[in-house]
Order: sequence, then structure tokens, then C-alpha cells
Amino acid sequence: MQLDVQTYYAKALLINYEDVKKAQERQDVLACEAAVREAFEIDVRPLLYAVREEMNVPAEPLKAYQESGYAEKILSRGKGGASW
Repeated sequence: MQLDVQTYYAKALLINYEDVKKAQERQDVLACEAAVREAFEIDVRPLLYAVREEMNVPAEPLKAYQESGYAEKILSRGKGGASW
């Protein structure tokens, strides 16, 4: 799902790669994991909301989809929304 991709991409950008590199040089797997885990535990939703608003797209795409009525519209086309 696109929201998951955006979330994980934002979190990957927050990884302190300098810490990872230093830990790799020491062959310290636990320190590497800690650096990645620290970034992935950060709540990036406020950042994603701000970016989406700047792009003039809904801050909460799933909520916007549910409120749009599109699901009901395609269901009216036939079984499971299939038009054939």
C-alpha cells in the first residue's frame, strides 16, 4: 500500500547512517540494529500530513477515500465492482 511505502521511506531517511557505518566498522550488529530501530520507532505521521498538505492532496488518503463514496460507486457497476 502506498501509505506504507511513504511511511517506511520517511523512516529510512531518518536512519543515522553515520552511526550505522561506525557500528559496521566495529562489527557491532546490535548497534546497527539500534540505529535502524531508533529511526523506525519515530512517528512520522505529522511529517507525512504536512508533506501531503503541501502537495494539495488529502492528509489522510484512506479517510478521504472512504468519505468520497467511490467504493459505493464502483460496487454499483456490478459484482464486486467489476464492470464486465
